[in-house]
Amino acid sequence: VDRSFVRTMNSRPQSRKIAAAVVGLGHSLGLTTVAEGIELKEQAEMMLALGCDLGQGWLFGKPVAAEFLPLLAAAPPHKTMVDPIIANTEWVVNSLESMPTQRYAQLQAIYNAAPVGLCFLDRNLRYVSLNRRLAEMNNMPMAAHIGSYVGDVIPQIFPYLEPFMRRALAGESIKNVEVTKPPTEECHPGRTLLIAYQPAFDEAGEIIGISVVILDITERKKAEDALQEINEHYRHMVELSPHIPWILNPDGNLVDYSTRWEKLTGLTKEKTINWGWINGLHPEDRQRTIDMLRQHLASGLPIDFEYRVGTMDGQWRWMRTRGVPLFDDNGKIVRWYGTLEDIEDQKRTMDLLQKSQGRLQAIFEAAPVCILIADAPDGTLTMANSMARQFLPQLALPGPKISNYRDWWVAKRLDGSELKNEEYPLARAVLHGESTSDRELVILPVGGHETPMHVSAAPICGSHQEILGGVLVFQPPEEFKRARFGFQQLMDDLREALVGSRIGGER
Repeated sequence: VDRSFVRTMNSRPQSRKIAAAVVGLGHSLGLTTVAEGIELKEQAEMMLALGCDLGQGWLFGKPVAAEFLPLLAAAPPHKTMVDPIIANTEWVVNSLESMPTQRYAQLQAIYNAAPVGLCFLDRNLRYVSLNRRLAEMNNMPMAAHIGSYVGDVIPQIFPYLEPFMRRALAGESIKNVEVTKPPTEECHPGRTLLIAYQPAFDEAGEIIGISVVILDITERKKAEDALQEINEHYRHMVELSPHIPWILNPDGNLVDYSTRWEKLTGLTKEKTINWGWINGLHPEDRQRTIDMLRQHLASGLPIDFEYRVGTMDGQWRWMRTRGVPLFDDNGKIVRWYGTLEDIEDQKRTMDLLQKSQGRLQAIFEAAPVCILIADAPDGTLTMANSMARQFLPQLALPGPKISNYRDWWVAKRLDGSELKNEEYPLARAVLHGESTSDRELVILPVGGHETPMHVSAAPICGSHQEILGGVLVFQPPEEFKRARFGFQQLMDDLREALVGSRIGGER
């Protein structure tokens, strides 16, 4: 490479391009290239960047007399020969290992193997090179791109992208430009692209074009949109759910929860996260709740306990919290997931149920008559008051079904004929919902004596008139005459109490 080009290559682009062409020609012919007239370090580094093999000039040594030649030959290599780089770029290149022809082959292999679209644009925004992936994205042959303007290849999105390209030509590195490419008339679906523009510099640091990387994120975008939609649906379901979901970290700190907590208690997020939610509990329940929670955090056993929470209107409502731990592969707890459920209405229902059951039990035991209660559908005897147990001493509860009534006591008509199992007043109440009032029968308990009795039976029906069971009341005629005026009220009270206890969920 003649010294005239080497001397001016740092100031004249034409000289630099001629020097590069000479070096490329030498390597393509398999010749060793030598740059003469190197006097500056910058000249040596630039020739190395161009792939030149050897350099000669005053930078390495000036002419000396013959006797000094051994010293010159023994001198260590110049530092410039050890650590060459391409100036003004982020790409470090060892030019002695990557000659121009080798670089082309390497770049071509990278281009074709890349899973993303790659291209190089000149300063006029024309395609200089590209890979197959980008040609597929544009649905256009690779050869048709070369020399074409970007605006002609992608006219639909070019107006949006051109300002980014101009900024890159001004030296700005631009990343994460997202654009949606609309579908074409050829039925090619629309695609979502993520683009990066990187200015490309020559050896002197001048911008010669733009390197472009294009990633097709259509499927990822669809997945993100689908995930976002799922999250929105989930959040909507959470907000509509009567329960309040929550998440604790392994230390018991509250990290996430439904906004329904704030609507219920009026406590903000700042006052709720970590252990702040404890302040929303009834003072009598706080320490107990803390102690139980710490026990579960240590043991890893599922959470299930109750406490009272203060509401915005100044009331206290009973809540039930339940949760389970999530373990990692090593068996270590990484999260706790659970819900908070409002059970105030259930508590009230249970209180009413207990009162109803207490009333039933009081009526049941205080009544001066024999009372038997059976469940549907088979008429199994489930309850008997003290007078009934005295009259039927061998009766054990749960007692016989309808099919076995006659094995425990025999019911006869006044003419002496015996009733079949399904004809017993209690059986008719359970099977058919029939009521029997003031019927006089003769009852013979197992191991007992025949006793005339006044018998009444009635079905126990639910809120939808379904038969839940039946009640049977019987007593001797003389007792019946003394208590007949309160007998009907007794039956009504029994049915009301029994229906209340069964609707409440207790048998």
